Amino acid sequence: MNQKIHQIGDFRQVEQTADAAISPGHLVEQTSTGVKKHATEGGFAERMFAQEDALQGKTVDDDYAEDDMVSVCLAQRGTLVLAMLAAGTAYVKGTRLISAGDGTLKATTGSPSDHVAVCAEAKDLSASGASAALGLVRVQ
Repeated sequence: MNQKIHQIGDFRQVEQTADAAISPGHLVEQTSTGVKKHATEGGFAERMFAQEDALQGKTVDDDYAEDDMVSVCLAQRGTLVLAMLAAGTAYVKGTRLISAGDGTLKATTGSPSDHVAVCAEAKDLSASGASAALGLVRVQ
């Protein structure tokens, strides 16, 4: 797996102004002035993920600051992306994911119409002191 947010599949790329600090892989939402981390736990979410700023020589480890131009991936259904997963869970392949309300995705048992993506790989973030991390997901 390479270290790019978009992995495989159809997407559109746009640039928006960051309303606050954002990391590559965060689920983002449109605002009247740009984009911010998706802020409604389990709420409606466009499949919009902050990408690395490759045109400026940046990687997935380089965050965006407020007022930076953010490269955003508008992922189509079935697209594989590296998304920021919330800490506190051992994710297994096929785990359904919803917005955690802080730009990360978290596990859910809700109906398929509620979820944003499913895990495409296992990722154990259940250890004490674990922090959010990028994991491969398939957009739904």
